[in-house]
Amino acid sequence: MHRVFIQRSVKVGLLTAILIMPWLLMAQVQVSLDRSSIAMGETATLTVSIDGTDLNSYPEIPPVDGLGFAQTTASQSMNIINGVRSVKINIGYTVRASREGDFLIGPVKVKSGGKVHQSQPVKFKVTAARKPTAEEMNKAAFMQLNVPKPEVFAGEVFPLEVRLYFQTARGEIPQVKADGFSLSSPPQHTQGRVRLPNGTYQQHVFRYVAKALKTGDVPLGPAESDLEIQIPVQEPDPVFGRLIQSYRSQPVKVKSEVMNLKVWPLPEEGKPASFNGAIGQFSFRAVATKNDVAVGDPIILQAEITGTGAWDAVQLPKMDDWRDFKIYPPNSEFKAQDDLGIQGVKRFEIVVVPENADVKEIPAISFAYFDTEVKKYQTVVVPAVPLKVRASSGAPVQPTVASGNMIAKTEEQAVVKDILHIKPHFGTLANVSNPVVVKPVFWVMSLLPLLAWAWLVFWRRQTERAGRDPRALRAKAVAQGEAAGLAQLGELASAGKSKEFFDLLTKLLQERLGERLDMPASAITESVVDERLGKVDAGLRSELHELFQACNQARYAPVSDVAKLDALVEKGRRVFGELREVKA
Repeated sequence: MHRVFIQRSVKVGLLTAILIMPWLLMAQVQVSLDRSSIAMGETATLTVSIDGTDLNSYPEIPPVDGLGFAQTTASQSMNIINGVRSVKINIGYTVRASREGDFLIGPVKVKSGGKVHQSQPVKFKVTAARKPTAEEMNKAAFMQLNVPKPEVFAGEVFPLEVRLYFQTARGEIPQVKADGFSLSSPPQHTQGRVRLPNGTYQQHVFRYVAKALKTGDVPLGPAESDLEIQIPVQEPDPVFGRLIQSYRSQPVKVKSEVMNLKVWPLPEEGKPASFNGAIGQFSFRAVATKNDVAVGDPIILQAEITGTGAWDAVQLPKMDDWRDFKIYPPNSEFKAQDDLGIQGVKRFEIVVVPENADVKEIPAISFAYFDTEVKKYQTVVVPAVPLKVRASSGAPVQPTVASGNMIAKTEEQAVVKDILHIKPHFGTLANVSNPVVVKPVFWVMSLLPLLAWAWLVFWRRQTERAGRDPRALRAKAVAQGEAAGLAQLGELASAGKSKEFFDLLTKLLQERLGERLDMPASAITESVVDERLGKVDAGLRSELHELFQACNQARYAPVSDVAKLDALVEKGRRVFGELREVKA
């Protein structure tokens, strides 16, 4: 019995490998955007992901009038499954716009296995850059609320952006008053620096997916955030008595304007009977795996809906009028093509079984949705597919009749090709010693791939989490710059270059203290040492004061003694080593 079980297991494994082999050999190309819309002057990141076994060309992005693409990143990984090598490549591009408008990027093409494969196109929108008002630019911090259009429909989803600008501050994620709307949580967050007419600002962009729930004139906003602004003040220098600039914190509440959106109800006029709530812009296609079957054979329908909209309301069209078919509940899978999940592809698989030989076709499928751009209902129809259904070839098997120790058989029946009766006797049994499936080494070897997969998932999540942590990224950058800076300090000391030496030492102190205290490097002065490092060892604070004072004195009395500069280098190495252990 064990031998039979093992033989059947091997057959099942080979059959599974044969079935999944075409899928493994087929290349898949996907395109995604980190932002589906930007303002003029901003950039977005386009990522092309390619899965395949024989990649022999670079992705071809078709030219788009008004957009430019510049490659920035590339990564590659390889897997081997059942002896088949598969390669996954991710290539990142920076997208810049030279004009406003709606764009279509793709399809992106790539050659694999002698064939050309392509992705679905993705939509991209570029809007006019909103310039801050004179009142906003007179403030140390201000906030803006942006939506792509002033009118939407009930149930329509759209991106909402909250933009926070400040010069030197720290604060919390803005809270948006959105009665009448639902907002995704948490928001997507990006940050950078922008130059405005009155100076350079830190720009933090918080992006939500908003959905209108009420109709009429519905207010959206304001967005509010509590900040601590660093106010520059003039204080006397403790050594020379001259006024120097430092900073003090001042709490302030920043608030955006309120936007009034017109929310229209979906019209009743022209609503198709097959409409089930899909709102947006979509395309629809469906195919059957086969069209020549016997009664009772399953047919898999594969449907795909691509576009932009509220995906929670996108469902497979109803098939209530499909007579003479047994229909099983569908499986669905959604893949987003942007970071907010507004653009994407939703795939369905549904099993249908013809119940008699009179069925001549797979009925047409109609998918209806409300198009928010043209403001009317649209219906996409996949026409009926001819179907050949044969009568089932299975015939009932006559049972054997037993009497005492004699077994009499009825007349021999026609051999059934695909269904056999249950065997009444086991036949000759053989003992199989030590079957593989009961050996501990079999289970250990079976668990190793699962453990390896779990470790890889954990490692990837940790890596992604570290890549999204601004403080961790800053700490890494500061550590790299500090190592190079300390080496350069030694060279400047040996050369007796006093001015360059103390300028670099001041910069290294500001960068390290700013990273430890989560403050801008430009806000770090000697006074910060006592204000924010009160719990730190007094010896370390004293040495920090000495370094700051030496830097301040060097501006008026340059130090050219190489020995003194070397001593400051050694003290700096010790102080920076202790600062790395300081908890903010």
